[in-house]
Amino acid sequence: MNSILSIIEQFENEIEKVLKGEFKETTSNGIVSPHEVDRILKDTFGLVRGEFDSNGWDWDFWMNYSKDGKTYCLSGNGWFNKGLTFSLNEDE
Repeated sequence: MNSILSIIEQFENEIEKVLKGEFKETTSNGIVSPHEVDRILKDTFGLVRGEFDSNGWDWDFWMNYSKDGKTYCLSGNGWFNKGLTFSLNEDE
C-alpha cells in the first residue's frame, strides 16, 4: 500500500508535467488533502490561487490557479473522495 507521503510526491511530480505541457491533466492515486496540494501549487510551483467554487450538497469543488498566462484547475469531491484532479484549462 502506498504511503500518503509517496502519493503526494507522485501527484506533485505529475502536476509538474501538467505545468510543463507534458500532460493536460492528472489525478491523484489516493486520498490527498486539497489544502496540501494548494500549498504545493503556491509554494513549490508559484501558482496564484483565484476562485474557489463548490456545489455544496455533494462537496464537489473547483479551485482555479494561474501562472504565466495559463490557468489551471484543482478539482475533487469531498463526499466520495476519488482523488483530486489537476488540469490545464483549455477553454480560454
